[in-house]
Amino acid sequence: TAWVHSHIGKYGGDPRNIFLSGHSAGAQLASYVALNPEPLTKEGISETMIRGVISVSGAGLDLTNEKPHQPGEKMTYYEQRFNPDNANKNWRHEASAITYIHPTSPPFLILYGSRESVSLQRQSNVLHEKLSAHGIENKIVEIPGQSHARMVLTLSRPDKISAPAMLEFIAANRQH
Repeated sequence: TAWVHSHIGKYGGDPRNIFLSGHSAGAQLASYVALNPEPLTKEGISETMIRGVISVSGAGLDLTNEKPHQPGEKMTYYEQRFNPDNANKNWRHEASAITYIHPTSPPFLILYGSRESVSLQRQSNVLHEKLSAHGIENKIVEIPGQSHARMVLTLSRPDKISAPAMLEFIAANRQH
């Protein structure tokens, strides 16, 4: 993200209009970078440069409670990735993107498929609820008939709900 900010002008982009997006674990990573100011601050960049986040079928957005993952992924799956040496007793809290929601967090568009697992649908809804509780502008959209894998196929199709929703979100939140 810091590299993009530093180099976007060379490619015709505007460093004042950076949007982050990701699917599944990518949604967790994009949300984490947008919500936790520390990684960008270490690079000498303000987190306010992120104009918005598009979370698509987010996984691992809230790891603080095992219940949202059932049925579905076991917590050991996440622990192997975020706490492989078992050294950090607070890893669930630190790895959860929702932990870092603050009053100046960027707006979010949250997309998920109606045919995704209950645990993935719950992750999207938890993100929506936590952002709303903090007064952060966000919109959640359920994409009818789409599974976790098929969600990606909707992102570039103007005849599906996802692509127009993303373009509308970007247009509404970009700096002119």
